[in-house]
Amino acid sequence: MKDQEMYKGFLTQEQQEEYQKYLKNRLGANDPTFAECEKNVKGWTKVEWEKLTKEFESICKEISQAMEKGLEVDVPEVQEIIPRHHKWLKKFWTPNQESYTGLGRIYMGFE
Repeated sequence: MKDQEMYKGFLTQEQQEEYQKYLKNRLGANDPTFAECEKNVKGWTKVEWEKLTKEFESICKEISQAMEKGLEVDVPEVQEIIPRHHKWLKKFWTPNQESYTGLGRIYMGFE
């Protein structure tokens, strides 16, 4: 995923479908994460989606700035961002340590 794509959120149905396809190929189509996410977002309004998109963009901008500064994960500035990202993510699905670490690896382009 290119940085520009990751930090913009999913603006089109096509982008969302492409990302879902990628995840289903990586995790397996029967991964319970997909059902949890579908259940959690069912019925969200456009306003709710826009609010969450703005929140995600803000969090990702802060993460990006921390990375540009070369900050390590254990510094206070980064440690203030990560819990907000985790809390935001839990609105969709509940990551465990392994899946949250895996998501970070995807963000970093390692997987």
